[in-house]
Amino acid sequence: MIGLGPPGFPRPPPQPPATDGILPFHLLGRFAIIQMALLGLMILLYVGFRMYYARRYGEWDSDEEQG
Repeated sequence: MIGLGPPGFPRPPPQPPATDGILPFHLLGRFAIIQMALLGLMILLYVGFRMYYARRYGEWDSDEEQG
């Protein structure tokens, strides 16, 4: 993860976090933002497909691994 950061040596000193306990947007980095967006998309896709197939083929609890 360090290798994906912006180039530069020596590294600038770390900035203190915001006073309300939430990191500023620019400290998270683009890669972290992309990962969070992909995770949200994966969750939405999972729920969407799960609802679709539950309606089409039966209830939520009827899993093929149970039994």
